[in-house]
Amino acid sequence: MDRFRNSSDSVSHPARSLIEIDTTSSAILAETTKAIFVGTGGDIAVRAADDDTFVVLRNVASGSIIPVRAQQVDPAQTTAANLVGLL
Repeated sequence: MDRFRNSSDSVSHPARSLIEIDTTSSAILAETTKAIFVGTGGDIAVRAADDDTFVVLRNVASGSIIPVRAQQVDPAQTTAANLVGLL
């Protein structure tokens, strides 16, 4: 049973879906994330929903959740791995 099934969703609500982020591809993500879970720490070059350029988040720790509406990750500048998009 999911008592919140018919509740409206917003960026501040818990994720209702997850996508694996391929850190070897520069393709735009299938959906803009609410946040990114970092499985293995390192640097993440991310292009946020309203941005035209990538910004590198340095030394992100394993297990971190970054609250960013990401649309793309740049594999050339990303050393973190096992990234999961929270939707």
